[in-house]
Amino acid sequence: MMRIPGKLIAVALACLVGMGSAEVSAQGLRMATSIHDRSREDSTGKAPIVSTSLTLFHNGRIYDYVPATGEVVISDLNAQRFTILNTTRMLKTTLESTHILRLLESRESDAHQYVSELQRKGDTSSLRTAGFVAFQLQPRFQVSYDQASASLTMKSDVWTYDVATADWKDAEQRENYLAWADWTARLNYVLDPQSLYPAPRLALNNQLRQVSDRMPVSVDVHLFPDRSVHLQAVHKYTQKLDASDHRRIAEWESALRGSSLKALPFAKYQEVVLVSHRD
Repeated sequence: MMRIPGKLIAVALACLVGMGSAEVSAQGLRMATSIHDRSREDSTGKAPIVSTSLTLFHNGRIYDYVPATGEVVISDLNAQRFTILNTTRMLKTTLESTHILRLLESRESDAHQYVSELQRKGDTSSLRTAGFVAFQLQPRFQVSYDQASASLTMKSDVWTYDVATADWKDAEQRENYLAWADWTARLNYVLDPQSLYPAPRLALNNQLRQVSDRMPVSVDVHLFPDRSVHLQAVHKYTQKLDASDHRRIAEWESALRGSSLKALPFAKYQEVVLVSHRD
């Protein structure tokens, strides 16, 4: 049976804008996200929340904070640099976009070899898994957009997105949001090699770019490898940062510049964090 690791949440549902040289809008943006496991709805339709995050866009940087892990990813899209602060383990590491792309290229090659090995086995389970992995590498969706409900649907036999959108007139904010979403999908895969490949998420972001003046407010993803997975990300936006947001940013920037966090090369950081997750 194919594993669906916890990092799937971040990869498949970080609905979160290619990287460009444009400045992030000076106007702050706050996005609170909750991930619901819709496959475990109760009789009233309520689904458990399995993850929450807070994302702050401010002065050319994007701060993505996951309280459960104490991890903050600071994205500087103009510098093409991503810094991870782990306030639980008192660690930090930095990646350049070129490093992320090199890692993705290497792992994509490994994934193609894995698909070939599964196909050679030829049994039903291996072929099913091979098809699921191959789809992640080269996703093909049937896409539709309903103007009346402002909803986007992307369907396939193994993976479906259902996206509800809301009116959003700030085009620069939308594009920076989507650029960040692209890089978040790539980075999450690099952080956890057992998670899903980012291509389906990138395909969704590209479709969202085609929908003018809209931002996603909820994203449902249905996966059908060996069992059905149904997760939903719900996003709440505020076009102004409050005092607590500014306080958090000041603390993170201070930690980034200071010596309280131990700096590690990315490979070592990844090793430490992955080992801790297995413990």
